[in-house]
Amino acid sequence: MFKPHENDLVINLHLLEIDIVAPPEVNNIEGNNHGADQENLGIQDNAVNESYDIQGDDDASLSFEDNSDADFSDFKGNEDGEGDAFIDVDAFRAALKDYVIQKGFPLVRLKNEITRVIAKCGAQGYNWRIHASPIADSITFMMKSYNPEHRCVMNKKNNEATSGWITMKLVDVLREHPNITTKGVISEMLKFGVEPSKNQVYRANKRALEIVQGSHAKSYSKLSKYAEFFRQNNPETIVKIHYDRPNLLMEPRFLIMFISFKAQKDGFLVGCRPFVSFDGYHLKGMLGGVLLIAVTLDGNNSILSIVYAVVECENCEDL
Repeated sequence: MFKPHENDLVINLHLLEIDIVAPPEVNNIEGNNHGADQENLGIQDNAVNESYDIQGDDDASLSFEDNSDADFSDFKGNEDGEGDAFIDVDAFRAALKDYVIQKGFPLVRLKNEITRVIAKCGAQGYNWRIHASPIADSITFMMKSYNPEHRCVMNKKNNEATSGWITMKLVDVLREHPNITTKGVISEMLKFGVEPSKNQVYRANKRALEIVQGSHAKSYSKLSKYAEFFRQNNPETIVKIHYDRPNLLMEPRFLIMFISFKAQKDGFLVGCRPFVSFDGYHLKGMLGGVLLIAVTLDGNNSILSIVYAVVECENCEDL
C-alpha cells in the first residue's frame, strides 16, 4: 500500500491516522548467534543445497540432488554419447553451467534454444562438445551427442560464474549464516572452483539477502496490515501513519509512522516521574530516515520508552 519515502520535495501532504497497528503475519528472521570463530566463515557445514550433482558412473545418468557438496563429475554417457536425461531445458542449462564452472573452461553456446542446446569448449584445439534436445514429450531434455575429450587448464575466473549464479548458490548459506562475511562467501565459492571479485560478492550477497529476508522497500506495503494487527490484538495502542498522495491515481508514499503501545502509556502514567526526554538517530539502511523516541525514568531510575516514530528528518514539525 505504501511506497518508501524518498528525499525529494513532498507535495500535497495527506494524513492517514490508524489507531493501533500490526500485520497478520510478521516474519521473524532470526540470525544465528555464532561465535567469533565464524566471523571469518569458511562455513564447512551444508555448503549449497540446491546445486546439481552431475554424476557419471557406468549408468550414463545425470541425477539432481538437493543436498550437494558442490562436487560435479564428468558427463559420461554411453559410447554414442546418448541417453542422459534432464527434466527440462532449464535443468539441463543449470547442470551444464555448474559443470563448466566447476571444471573452469570457457563455453561457447552455438545454439541455446528451447528446442536444442549445442555448446562446445571456447578454447582452440579442444573437441569438447555437447548437444541436447527434447524427446517425444517436448519437455524432457536428453543428450543426443557428447564428446568428453578435454584438456583445458582450469580458470577460476570463469565468465559463467556471474553474480546471478553466485546469488542462487548463496541463498541456503545465508539462511543458516545471515551475517556471513565477504571472506566467507569467497570461501564458499572456492568449493565450486570459483574465485569471485569483491564486486560480484557484494551484488550477489545483496540479492540473496533480499530473497531470504524479503525486500525492505516492498515491506512498506504491509504497514496497514501491521496496524490492523494491533487494532485487533492490542487495543488502545496508538499507531498513526502519514503518507503523501497527490492524487488518487498515485500509490501512497510513506512519510511518517508513530507508535505508542498501551503498556508503555500505562507504565508512564502509573509508575514514572513526570519527566520526558526526546532523542533520535539516523537510520543507516538503504531507505534512510530518522528514528525518534520519547523516554522517561521509571521508579528504578531505568529508561522507559513511551513512544517512537520513524520520520524523514529530525525537525520541529516531526516533534
